[in-house]
Amino acid sequence: MIVRGILIALPLILVIQFYLLPSIVKIKVLAQSIPKRKEDLKELRRLRDELFELRRETARVNQAIQQRGQDFELLAFLEELAKKCKIEDKIVSMRPVSNLSSPPNEKIIEITIDGLVTEELTKYLYEIENSTKLLSIKKTTIRSNLGPEKSLDVSLQVSTLIDTI
Repeated sequence: MIVRGILIALPLILVIQFYLLPSIVKIKVLAQSIPKRKEDLKELRRLRDELFELRRETARVNQAIQQRGQDFELLAFLEELAKKCKIEDKIVSMRPVSNLSSPPNEKIIEITIDGLVTEELTKYLYEIENSTKLLSIKKTTIRSNLGPEKSLDVSLQVSTLIDTI
């Protein structure tokens, strides 16, 4: 009877030891890794969406560069905007800036304007930012001129990309 019990129990113990227990351990490990994998999947989806957004933005930038044409000159365009805003006589200087930290396909123009009133400055900044020529204002310095007219002395750095990305 004891021998029969051992003969029946021994295969059961071996099956449990070599098949069932390792399977239970693997199931536990897999169950613990599921939340981590779900987080990884969320991160991958977020990165995918970010990549698609960057691709759309790059395509939009490239299209804007192509639409403005090869003959686009930033300096001439900024002068044209100044004439449109009727501040061309207040411009002291407009000069290209070479910035080593900027990308090689970026062109920057520094504009110094003296004697502006707030409305003129606002209109000029609005025209720059809302132009379809892909312009951005990188740096603005405004100093109050405490003369009788209480005007502003402004220094702007306007940039644009000159080549497609």
